[in-house]
Amino acid sequence: AICQDIFSGHREHQLMGALGHEGSVFNHLRQKFGADCITAVTLPYSACGRYVVYVSIRKPQGLDPKEVGRAALGFLRQTHAAVVVDDDINIFSEEQVLWAVNTYVHPDRDIEIGVRPAHRRAPRTSTPTSTKASSPAVATSICNRRMA
Repeated sequence: AICQDIFSGHREHQLMGALGHEGSVFNHLRQKFGADCITAVTLPYSACGRYVVYVSIRKPQGLDPKEVGRAALGFLRQTHAAVVVDDDINIFSEEQVLWAVNTYVHPDRDIEIGVRPAHRRAPRTSTPTSTKASSPAVATSICNRRMA
């Protein structure tokens, strides 16, 4: 007999949640921008597998990396930041991603900070309503060497 257990609140637990989210974001972005543009997606352990998404793209003419970042942010409501990089950066190595961000990003051009509408549920006893509440600032870092 084999018994598998998940140790809640630790890396194994975070990995279980991140796997499904990664696949969902990956499929969403590939449907929206094309299978040849989106090469990989990951939600790193450093952000609990939920709060930051790294996206690797192969940039054809006309593809705006910021739009890819916005689409990744809009897909999962827990995500606070998206980092979009060229496909020559290994997004599964956080050291490479942070090196690319610190080496290639021009803050005035490549970082976008904004506020997005919060995802709120209507109270169960009333009819659905819309709210204009906002979530915290969202940053999209673009480190794409060929953008210059």
